[in-house]
Amino acid sequence: MIRLMEWAEMKTLHDSFYEDVSRFIEKNGQEFDPCLIIIGEKEKDGRYQAHQMSKRFVEKFFESDSSKDMMMWFIEGLLTEGHEMRTTSKSLIKFNPIAVVQINEAWSVTIKEKPEGKIPRPSVHPNREEVLLIIIHTPGLSIPVLHKICPTPFRHLHRSEFPRGGSFSGGLALQNRD
Repeated sequence: MIRLMEWAEMKTLHDSFYEDVSRFIEKNGQEFDPCLIIIGEKEKDGRYQAHQMSKRFVEKFFESDSSKDMMMWFIEGLLTEGHEMRTTSKSLIKFNPIAVVQINEAWSVTIKEKPEGKIPRPSVHPNREEVLLIIIHTPGLSIPVLHKICPTPFRHLHRSEFPRGGSFSGGLALQNRD
């Protein structure tokens, strides 16, 4: 049985990754490459076991909508007891995954009123904003936090708070199957 992470543990993970990526963006002023980090149980020293997937492997997941669907299948497989993906990964990374952290830049649009007709994709919407997306995926639950990327006076992040509860749905969310 996969241990479910407590909300406070997920917040701690999020905050740690936010700080690292925020420093990277401020120091380098450049785009942050997407990454997936497989998280295992805590070690005796209190740090989580972790394995960052290779850059080339992860970049393939961001080539198209169908490749993003494949990424979600991969993540769900890692976090599903008895799934072939989980069994294979455990033999390679030598620990049991309890979460996957997804970090990538994306476009976001805030819609205040439901418009008539079809809403354009965020990447082509005239009021889009660039964001850093950090999602903590656990079995059956995905917790996203979007941090606005501010381009001036230098490229930096505007921090958003980790949610106090709830979840989200959509193409980049693991669905609760209970």
